[in-house]
Amino acid sequence: MTLRSLSLLVSLALCTPLAAHAIEFTPQELAKASTLQQRLLTLDSHLDTPANFHRDGFDITQRHDHNALSQVDYPRMVEGALDGGFWAIYTDQGDRSAQAHQHDRDAGLLRLTEIREMLAAHPDTFQLALTAADAARIKAAGKRVVGYGAAAKGNTLLNYAGVKADLLAWVADASPHKQGKFLPGSRIPVVAPERLAEEQPDYVLVLPWNLLREVSEQQAGIREWGGRFVIAVPELTVL
Repeated sequence: MTLRSLSLLVSLALCTPLAAHAIEFTPQELAKASTLQQRLLTLDSHLDTPANFHRDGFDITQRHDHNALSQVDYPRMVEGALDGGFWAIYTDQGDRSAQAHQHDRDAGLLRLTEIREMLAAHPDTFQLALTAADAARIKAAGKRVVGYGAAAKGNTLLNYAGVKADLLAWVADASPHKQGKFLPGSRIPVVAPERLAEEQPDYVLVLPWNLLREVSEQQAGIREWGGRFVIAVPELTVL
């Protein structure tokens, strides 16, 4: 046996236990983690995405699953609960002459301009944070909408409208059998009603709209922090 073959066998032997002991999570654990991440400010410390801004066919507001040059776009940021990150401006580490320095400076300024233009083109989607306080303020400024009642009719409505956890953070339901699970299709976490008082959302969408009076009476405390009930049938109404 050659030394190379022995090294390969050792490598395979080391890798096999890792695959055999892959961590698996229960639906309840995943739902809890998803809800927690929605509450946190999640930032990526290095985003090369600006390198794509000038490329034909790239639109950061559209999904680019098969773009090998970018793993980040707005739809996937929402799906992964990524609030933002630090845009990287890359320059080659080659020639260190004065001419190369000037070229790199100009390239960096051009990339910075492209970032500013992207922000100006999508003010309702992206905002610039220059400090930690800016990032926290931008995160907090977003109105928080949750649902109440993991009813079949409400879930049908959510799937028809394409509503997912980026728009509806979670749905509270009094049934212990539904808590810790996800709504079918939309994958929105289902939590206990106590979460309403803990997080004090701005709006609560009542999914079993025929039970609006009963729900609003049971959860009357929502109005104490300025929260409002919402129904979507027969038309979207904020109460």
